[in-house]
Formats: sequence, structure tokens, C-alpha cells
Amino acid sequence: MLQRIGLYYPYVNFRDEQWLKTAALYWPQLARIVPDRFPVTDSDTARALTAELDFVVPVEPSSSALGVSSVFLDVIAAYADDLRQRYGWAVAEPQPPGRAYLHWGEVAPDVREALFAADLAVPSRGTRFSEPGVDDWVGMDPALVWVYKCALSEEVARRGDFVPTTDQAAAHAASHGWDAERVADALLDRTSELREPREALSGDLADVVGMLAVRIVVPEELDAVPVGKIVELRRRHKDEFDTFNREVTAAAADLREHLADVTLPTAIDRYVSMEVGRRFERPLEELRRAMRGLGIDTAFSAANLKFAVPATLAGMAGGVYAGPLVSTATGVTFALAGLARTATGERQALRASSPSAYLLSVEKGLETRSLVRRVCRRIPGAGGDIA
Repeated sequence: MLQRIGLYYPYVNFRDEQWLKTAALYWPQLARIVPDRFPVTDSDTARALTAELDFVVPVEPSSSALGVSSVFLDVIAAYADDLRQRYGWAVAEPQPPGRAYLHWGEVAPDVREALFAADLAVPSRGTRFSEPGVDDWVGMDPALVWVYKCALSEEVARRGDFVPTTDQAAAHAASHGWDAERVADALLDRTSELREPREALSGDLADVVGMLAVRIVVPEELDAVPVGKIVELRRRHKDEFDTFNREVTAAAADLREHLADVTLPTAIDRYVSMEVGRRFERPLEELRRAMRGLGIDTAFSAANLKFAVPATLAGMAGGVYAGPLVSTATGVTFALAGLARTATGERQALRASSPSAYLLSVEKGLETRSLVRRVCRRIPGAGGDIA
């Protein structure tokens, strides 16, 4: 089963650093719509994820803009007067308050001309990103921009087989089925009697399942975790990540099939939460218990030592080259080493068999304070304060 790639929308520049770090823990890659000559202003986090993991992938939107052009041309032709009353602009005003902008490359030429002719948009260079003397932007009412970007993002996702994902809750609630009727409904506040609401299933389930699974182990102070830790996790645990990602994809496919006719949001939320618990949360707790059972404490049990000391080492107790105490200690040392190797092998086998092993790695790898430091904070005179 192919891994899925997320598609960030409706913006180009990421708005939520914590969301981006979380997304990097469950998406193999994250595409975003970047028109030619768009002035990207990435944060250090976004730049590091791109440079180190090739995580952020730009997608040029011109062909997809052509794909949604007929939808918007139909809506403008049918409802130009109604739209103008709601969203029309005084063209003579150079930069009216509240205007939002689409980049020139995001809108097909015939749609731009139709918007200009209907007084729904104006060509603009009035942004801080504009090049002198170049109309790089289409100024419109924010509601028009929002609907257009959601429709364009859905078309890009369809053409690229991407999964739409966003840090903007309002966009998640409006990411399904942008045909002419749906666009008109959204812009004119209409509710079609023939269209059954499907908001509960908006946002692909692969995104929902992945986010919920990762949040089981992501620390609340993720914004304080250096992005380098996330890069290191992804590099060191590639196989575990792949196993985890396959399980996310499989869970989303099963949920999509079984919830195809379910429209109650509460029911969908419950089913998704139950499936995440069954596939990830409970196996993670079982893996934690199993790993603790193979910890170093087992090496010091008398029963383990009694049966683990090799016969050849036990026979050395009265040997010529070592006294009983030394040789016994040597035997115990070799026995402990053997137990450590056995436990390590069993731990590796456990991790290899569990889709939740990656979550365990995330849990350990993103701890903002080491175990030693946490313990020291609780011991007087150990170099730390008492918690």
C-alpha cells in the first residue's frame, strides 16, 4: 500500500509551528501550493524540515487552476449581480480595508478576467511582496479568496493523489466537493435540499488517524522541542516510521469503507477514536510493558543468573588461573552480557513486529528533559533542585 502525501492548504506559508512539527511526525512528505514567483517566507522549522528531510514539497498550481476555472466561470455567469452585492469592490479605491489576495499564478486567465469584469476583484500590486510595476496579485473579498483556495486545493489534491491537511479548523470543515453548486451555496449562504451535509467526513481519515495516533505520545511542550530532534527521529527510525505509516493508511481505508454511509459526527468521532485506540494506543501500552519486562532489572534476578551462567564459566570457579571469587564474578559478568544481548535482541524483535514501535521512539526521542536530569531534580545534593 502506497504511503500518502499530505497537502497543506489554504495558505502557502505555515501558520502554526507546533502543527507543522506534529505533521512531520506522521506524514512522509507535505506538499503545498506554491505559484511561480510566490514570495515564500518560511520559518526556521520549515526550512530545516525541507533541507534535512525533503519534507515540504512545492506544487505549481497553474494546471489545477485551469481545472477549476469552469466551476467559477459558471458561478460568476449565473450569479454575478448577487455576488457583486455581497463582494463587489470600488475599483477606484487602491487598497480597501479587509481585502485578501490570491497570487496571479493561482487563478486561470479567463477567471481573472471574469472576476475583474464583474467588479469582484481588482489587479493589485499593493502588497509588501509586490515587485515594482508588476501586478502579481488579485485583490478580492476574503470570503471569495477562502472559497477559491479551498476549491483549488481540492483539485490539486485530486490530481496529485494528495491528502488535504491544514492547521486551519475552518478550512477542514469546508474541504469536500467544490462543484458550482457547492461554491454558490457557500458564497450565497444557501443550503441545497438535494445535498446531504458531509462535514463530519471532511478532512481525509488518513490525516485524522495519523494526527490522533501521534498525539498519544507528543509532549504538550512540543513548541519547545528543537526541530533537530524530529529530524533525528525520522532518520534513525525509518523502518519503524514506514510500518507505522502503513498501519495509518490501512486504518483510514477500513474506516472510510465502514463509515461511508455514516453522517452523525458524534458517531464518526467515536468510531475513529476507538480504532486509534485499538490499533495504536493499546498496542503501545502492551509494547511499553513488554519492553519494561526485558529491562536491565531482569538481569539481576537469581533465577536468570543461575541458568544463564555457562557451564564452562562455572567450572572456572576452582580453576588454576583464578580464585573462586574472581572467576565467579567473571562468570556473572559474562552472564549479564549474554542476558543484555538476549534482551536487546528480544526488544528489537518486539519493536519490529509492532506498528506502535515508532510511537514509542517518538515518546522517548522528544522528551524535553533526560531521565537523569528528572531523577536528579528529586535527589537532594545530586546537582538539581527538589521537585
